Amino acid sequence: MLARLALRDFVLAREVAVEFERGFCALTGETGAGKSLMVDALALLAGGRASPSLIRAGAGAAEVEAAFYLEGGGDDGDGDGEELIVRRIIARDAKKSRAFVNGRQTPLSMMAEQVSGAVEICGQHAHYSLLKTAAQRKMLDGYAGAEEDAAQVGMLFRKWREAVDSLNAAITDAEKRAAEREELQNECNELRALNFTIERWNDSSARLARLEHASDLAAGCAEALAAMEGEGGAEEKLAKASRTLQDMSRRDKQLNESAEHAAAAMQSLQESARALRLYAQDITSDPRELAECEQFVAEAHKLARKHRLAEPALLGECLSEKESRLDELARAADVGAARKNEKQTRAELDKACARLTKKRAATAKQLQQTATALLPKLSMREAAMKTVLTKLDEPTMHGAEQVEFLIKTRKESEWGGIQQVASGGELSRLGLALQIAGGDFRAAPTAVFDEVDAGIGGGAAAVVGSLLRKLGQTRQVLCVTHLAQVAACADSHWLVRAGEGGAVEVLPLDEGARVEELARMSGGETITESARAHAAELRAQAVK
Repeated sequence: MLARLALRDFVLAREVAVEFERGFCALTGETGAGKSLMVDALALLAGGRASPSLIRAGAGAAEVEAAFYLEGGGDDGDGDGEELIVRRIIARDAKKSRAFVNGRQTPLSMMAEQVSGAVEICGQHAHYSLLKTAAQRKMLDGYAGAEEDAAQVGMLFRKWREAVDSLNAAITDAEKRAAEREELQNECNELRALNFTIERWNDSSARLARLEHASDLAAGCAEALAAMEGEGGAEEKLAKASRTLQDMSRRDKQLNESAEHAAAAMQSLQESARALRLYAQDITSDPRELAECEQFVAEAHKLARKHRLAEPALLGECLSEKESRLDELARAADVGAARKNEKQTRAELDKACARLTKKRAATAKQLQQTATALLPKLSMREAAMKTVLTKLDEPTMHGAEQVEFLIKTRKESEWGGIQQVASGGELSRLGLALQIAGGDFRAAPTAVFDEVDAGIGGGAAAVVGSLLRKLGQTRQVLCVTHLAQVAACADSHWLVRAGEGGAVEVLPLDEGARVEELARMSGGETITESARAHAAELRAQAVK
């Protein structure tokens, strides 16, 4: 429900904040006082056109903010349910207005979608969502209990369109993909033929380096061994030094550590010489092995350059990527599978559309009969409405037919679209009739009526008031009204008036003030005792 609406420098309002209640809420005031500003403000939050003309004279910007308690809140409207706070700012020096949802700037379309789901504005042509066939379709689906069926159709339609696109792509790009597949297949075969692994690459690189320098390595081993073990070599000198230190340590214990280090160095030198001899024994210059290593490494470098790789070590990853792309192309190129998938998804869509059509057709007649029966009570004596389902050549995401509400205000008149036939007041009363006929199915928890009493009076006004009060038992209803018979039925009442400097004020009325306002609405500027008595009687009847 709408919990709070605040206006700042909006048209005639300098600073207005209204905290609304549940049930039927009436907004009244003298002509020109600014009663419709509440409706205009909500329409702006629902995506209405922003204009500098909406900014109060002398102000730099206008701001509208609303707070909604979403489903799940407490019964008193301030429970633990989620709160939606929306705000829109229009500045004179900015090309576009700014929209905010819960304090965060957001695209206007996203904010408008959320507000439209919370508020249904019924009245002026510029604001009335029921003028759109989408709103009419949504109303019929809600009345039929077919929201889930409609959502299923939308999901299957998107799935079918994806299948159609895949089929078209498979057919259109078949030759292109075939050429790409052939090229990829050749590249994969070439990479597979190398039998590349990172382990083989590391091993072959090391072996090639050893084989290419076998003679130099053998000569180096011989030279190092001669320096270690030859006459006058390191081993002989180190052995002599070790023996001398051992003899000296017997005379002076301080030399023990030096003697131990010399002995350890001698042992380390001997182990190094043994390892070097073993290495020298394994050094061979095998031309065949060398050729094999050279061929593998050269081919790896060649393929790395061909595929623009930083190093041959990446050849394995390159092959995996190409094989993955090859599999993807193979699946995409399967025109038969794509055609089969398209037929299957289309069959699923057709079945879902048929279920939705059946529900729509079964309830369309009931909706139009119930709403038409209410119209004479709302001072539309010869009016009638009907729901037309026009079959489409191809299904859409909304089903296999177009839903449209048609109306005629005279028996002899032709049927026409709501926007072409109904006046502002008739629009509001038609919307009221449809919402009463539809019961509790409407998605928006708040209904706003403007001009609902235009052109009516007497008994019709009392019926409008009672129907609004009835609707207020299940939904929050805001109504701008000029008629005391309508306002008397409200659960709560706000007076809109011009305050200091002509700025708009919105004041909640207690029971005594309500009677005074109803008397003014009934009798004009001069309020007589008889007018007060009549107003009190209207309230008593409404409460009863």
